[in-house]
Amino acid sequence: MHQYTYTYAECGSHRKHGQGRSKRCDEKRGGFCFSFLLIGTGVLFLLSHLDMLGGYTVSQFWPLLLVLPAISGLIRSCSRSGRIFSALVFVFASMALVNSLRLMVVPWDVIWPVTVVVLGASTLAWVALSPRKKTRFAIPDAVASDSELLQTRIVCGGNEEDFGSAEFKGGVVDIFMGGYELDLRAAQMASASAELFVKIKLGGVKLRVPQNWKVTIDGETFMGQIGDDTSNRDVEITNELKITALVRQGALEIEN
Repeated sequence: MHQYTYTYAECGSHRKHGQGRSKRCDEKRGGFCFSFLLIGTGVLFLLSHLDMLGGYTVSQFWPLLLVLPAISGLIRSCSRSGRIFSALVFVFASMALVNSLRLMVVPWDVIWPVTVVVLGASTLAWVALSPRKKTRFAIPDAVASDSELLQTRIVCGGNEEDFGSAEFKGGVVDIFMGGYELDLRAAQMASASAELFVKIKLGGVKLRVPQNWKVTIDGETFMGQIGDDTSNRDVEITNELKITALVRQGALEIEN
């Protein structure tokens, strides 16, 4: 069973596994999204290998990393604010994709500053009108400066990383206006547990972990979503991944 310790969620959602029919439907929809992601990723790399992308590169398709969480949020979100945010992310990612692929003339130099201003104004209004809340999220200096740990920071971009079979000791993932996908399914933990700090603002992160890792999440959201689709059924748990997350206008998805 997964353990959850959530501090608070404002205008967002933390999704836990349900029971009965709702759980089966949730898993089925998640399976469809994951399948489409695998198919799309495979097709992109195959076309790139065959030099059939029409001059495009795989990296130009990075907004798709935001499109999938947005679609998933539209389908699976239990709150109106979560669905509205997912729709906004979908529109934003679609425009970013059109701009990245140069499919049509998009006034991106105007769109993205206006988007930032609107989000900034909404955040300012929320801060002014809402009671003050103390946040517990903080990345320890020792973790942020440790070169032996994962240190991923992306600003206005996207990246896909396969950690391979190396030892995973935890680390930091800091995303601002971008997308990131980390595959840890072949990784080995250096000890019984590891802690990963994830900070997302206007972006999306997808984590894939081994099935024998237990995932524990301590998360805070504002107009965002944290989703845990991992399952440890019929598997002996050998390690624990502790995720401390702060999601602002974004999405974090964990699966195995």
